[in-house]
Amino acid sequence: MSNTTHTLDTELATEHYTHLSEEGFTPDHIWEMEQKGVKSLTKIQSLKEGFKVWDAENNQYISSSGLKFPFTRTFAQIRCDNPPIRGGKPAKYLTPMKAHAEAMLPKGCLVITEGAKDAWAGTLHGHIPTGCLAGVSHTAKALQPDNKLIILFDSDGWKNPKVASALIKGAHHCNGKIQLVPELEGFPKGGLCEYFKAGYTAEEYQALLDTAMWPDQFLWEWSKRFANYPSRLRAECIRVAAKHAYLMGDVAA
Repeated sequence: MSNTTHTLDTELATEHYTHLSEEGFTPDHIWEMEQKGVKSLTKIQSLKEGFKVWDAENNQYISSSGLKFPFTRTFAQIRCDNPPIRGGKPAKYLTPMKAHAEAMLPKGCLVITEGAKDAWAGTLHGHIPTGCLAGVSHTAKALQPDNKLIILFDSDGWKNPKVASALIKGAHHCNGKIQLVPELEGFPKGGLCEYFKAGYTAEEYQALLDTAMWPDQFLWEWSKRFANYPSRLRAECIRVAAKHAYLMGDVAA
């Protein structure tokens, strides 16, 4: 990681400041994020704070320098500069090893998404307090039940049965609704950063949330979409949807 720079009234490493700028955040946005604890970590700092994975081949913990996004005083996530391999895949984001999952919940939070950058985009660009989880499956671990939050996920969630299942379970836990970012040209995995970079406005963000779906409505909308998916994916979607429909009482026992 390069040396910290103060030339733009920031203590972020240059590449981290550049990354946030490229994600659509203004200097004022980045300054506000820094006031809430967003910061650059060296590899050694990441290791000390528990952002690490076990490297069995070399019998040691490994980590990466990265950009830290605090969720609470005791839980955070880093975006790794050089993602370590975990389970055979690069771990682009890390949370502290063995830490209990927590949510980032800004004051007045109305909607929760996956990942801190998208949450900041919803709050700063969309002017709607937007929180986040480190993973969509963390809903029951990190949130109190019956919180009425809208769960918002990336546009590719429609084609991921595991994500769709987690969204339905999460909405039941929250007694809340579900929404997905619309498909965005040029962004196959469109989250809120991409949504606002594509030119959507705060008013359109509000309208998107206003059309969020209850779990049964989401299940119906999903079923209309996966009817045209490739056969193997469609079969898995049908299996997952049937399970949730049965649990919701939409299919007779």
